[in-house]
Amino acid sequence: MTPTVSDTDLHILLIKSEDGITRYQMVVDPLPSISQVGGIVPVWALNLADIAPINYGNSGGPPAQFLSTRSTGVMLYSLSARPGRRPPIHHNADYDEVVVYAAGPGAWGNVSQPGTLTHVPKAVTHHGPTEDVPGGYLAWLLETRSTLRFSAGALKHAIRMEPVCTDLNLKGLDTTSSRL
Repeated sequence: MTPTVSDTDLHILLIKSEDGITRYQMVVDPLPSISQVGGIVPVWALNLADIAPINYGNSGGPPAQFLSTRSTGVMLYSLSARPGRRPPIHHNADYDEVVVYAAGPGAWGNVSQPGTLTHVPKAVTHHGPTEDVPGGYLAWLLETRSTLRFSAGALKHAIRMEPVCTDLNLKGLDTTSSRL
C-alpha cells in the first residue's frame, strides 16, 4: 500500500523571482535541511543534444524556441544545423543574442571551436551564418532582454567576429566600446 500525505503534512516553499512566485509543496520542511532528504528535488537536467531543430525544408525559417521565462525576457532556441537558406539580415531591437557552439564536425559560420560563445548586442544589424553545413553541428541561441556586458576578464580573451567598418566615416562613433 502506498503511503499518502495529507495537506496538513505538506510544507509550502515559495521562491520569489523576477517573473513571479514559484510554489513547491514538500513533505519535508526545506528550511532546516542541510540536504534534500525527501520528496522530489525541483532541479531538472536536459540534454540539449536531444532538442531537434525545426526543419522548414529549403524555405528556411526561425529557430525553434524550447525554453523561456513567462515574460519572454529570456528565451532559449535550438540553433543546430538544419537545411534551408541562410538566415536573413536582421536586428533584434529588444534582445541581446548569445550563441553557444557546442560541437561539430560542421562550423557555425567562422566558429568551429566547441565551447565558443558569441554575443550580438540588441539593435546591432547582423546576418546569421549558413546553417546547412556538411556534417552538421550543435549550437543554441539564448536571447535576453537584459543588456549583457563582458567583464574586463572576458574582454581580455574575446575577439570580434566581424571586422569593424573602416570604409565609413565613423567620426564621433566610439569603436572601442567595451561591448563587443
